[in-house]
Amino acid sequence: MAQTDKEIEMSQKITTSDEKAFLESIIENIPDMVFVKDAKDLKFLKFNKAGEDLLGYKRSDLLGKSDYDFFPKKEADFFIEKDRAVLDSNEILDIPEEIIKTTHGERILHTKKISIRNSEGKPEYLLGISEDITLRKDLSKKIKEVSEKQSVTLGFLQDFIENSTDRIVFVDKDSKVVVYNTAYRDEVKKIFGTEMSTGITFNELMGAAPKDQIDGVSALWKRALEGEKFSIFQKFGSDQYTYNYYVITFYPLKNKEGQIMGAMHVGQNINEHKQDKAILESLGEGVIVTDHLGKIMMINPKALELIGVNKDSELIGKQLLESVKVLDSKGVMIPAETRFNSTNSTNRASVSNIYFYVRKDGSKFPAVSTITPVKVDNNLAGTVEIFRDISKEQAFEKTKNEFLSLVSHELRTPLTIANWYAEAYFKSIDSIDLAKQKEYVGEIRKALEHVNEIVGAILQISQIELGKIKLEKTNLDIVALTGEIVHGFILESQQSGLLIKTDFGGPSLRCLVSKNLFTIVLNNLISNAIKYSKSNGEINIKINLEKDSLVMEVKDHGCGIPEIDQEKIFTKLFRAENAKELKVSGTGLGLYITKLFLEQVKGEIWFSSIENEGTTFYVKIPISPGSS
Repeated sequence: MAQTDKEIEMSQKITTSDEKAFLESIIENIPDMVFVKDAKDLKFLKFNKAGEDLLGYKRSDLLGKSDYDFFPKKEADFFIEKDRAVLDSNEILDIPEEIIKTTHGERILHTKKISIRNSEGKPEYLLGISEDITLRKDLSKKIKEVSEKQSVTLGFLQDFIENSTDRIVFVDKDSKVVVYNTAYRDEVKKIFGTEMSTGITFNELMGAAPKDQIDGVSALWKRALEGEKFSIFQKFGSDQYTYNYYVITFYPLKNKEGQIMGAMHVGQNINEHKQDKAILESLGEGVIVTDHLGKIMMINPKALELIGVNKDSELIGKQLLESVKVLDSKGVMIPAETRFNSTNSTNRASVSNIYFYVRKDGSKFPAVSTITPVKVDNNLAGTVEIFRDISKEQAFEKTKNEFLSLVSHELRTPLTIANWYAEAYFKSIDSIDLAKQKEYVGEIRKALEHVNEIVGAILQISQIELGKIKLEKTNLDIVALTGEIVHGFILESQQSGLLIKTDFGGPSLRCLVSKNLFTIVLNNLISNAIKYSKSNGEINIKINLEKDSLVMEVKDHGCGIPEIDQEKIFTKLFRAENAKELKVSGTGLGLYITKLFLEQVKGEIWFSSIENEGTTFYVKIPISPGSS
């Protein structure tokens, strides 16, 4: 009630005129009905405005009259009897509920009465204060009815909140905690070491956390209490406590009139999704998860490997755009609005592009990047960026294109020659000039052999660049194998009057090296030496061991390589100008292939050459221990 028992007792002590004036002012402005009766005949002497409004009578109609003037005799007898008892006992009478009839209909009042006595202790007046509790009773009744109807639903809701593994908490409009579940209480205790209780604020709750976290949480609750519903990724904890990662949804709580009464937060600890985490860590693509501010919340091992970072702690909590840089094909940094252009969309769209990711050491690699916004109720909660290294795919594509280019470029000439001589042969088929026909067939055969040579070289290049060539080491007798390779060139060298000499620094030489590699390298070098040597000269081959390498030299006394062409000699399809003038068949691929093979085992090849005097090629092949 608006008027307490103590205030009623104090009114008994009012004796002076000033105090009476003060009392009258209070009585007039009290929102509850206040009335004073004469103790002798229990007629009304005073009524305040609230009494007029409650009963529906003017004050002039009430003063000087008793209960018998307004209520049926039975009710009036009851009221009078109670009043007399109050006057006789000098105690406060508390009537929790009494129903009276007014001009507005029946009302339910909560009334208190007390006697006002003179200096001799005799009762002179009866003071009464009545509070209209009709609306409260009606509301209680309706609440009870609703509660009874919804008891099952409410019970289920309470059980759901309490037993949910999600962290659920409700705050009032002053950001003070009013309800929380066990999961939330336990998480707070674990992270912040704080005991949860109602009435606590989040500043108090997070006292041990860094200030930026406290300010961030306050800002989030402020948004919810201003009527915004949204979801975010969030990291909580400190250096003293465990860090945990959450998906949190904030809800404003409104009454029927739309007024904000408080807010609710439901947090899901994504650290606990061990199965999802295992899947994430086992993916062959890099995955980075950011929050709504673009800060890195999670990064899987593959992403760390691709960008050359050892620990996720180096990146967690940092801005993605600053920590994982991405460039376009021109080397220009991808701006935020381009990299995350899907995050402004109202749909859950993903955007895929080919970018160049920058590793920690500054090197770059091409990757297909897919960025997907994470949205809840059309609010951005964060992003998931998935990227895959496509270096091998691009290398394959490059090899394929170069292969097709080589085939179309290199095969055109010999096939055209073969076609031309074939036509000439058919035109002369009725001729008796057999020498001419043999010449045509011979040229066709040469052209087809050249085609075969080109195709073989191109296939070797493709296999090397795709990593399909296996160079397994075996214990080789280098002297015997070199002899076999040289023997294969006897006829060709004899036709040019060339003598091939070998020197192994001793009667035997064995080492652990790839037979395939050794054969291809020596074959290409001897073949070139024969093609570009002067007639009646010699080719010198020296092979020996130096520490952990097999070293070979192949020296000719031919046309040499012009100084202007020397830097291009290992380039694909390149042939020196003086070599072309000799009209010697060749693909321009032999030395390129030799270098490719040697690079597979971290070998080396270089040369020294003087035009018109000759060339010496040097090769160093790493070998395994146990060679002699």
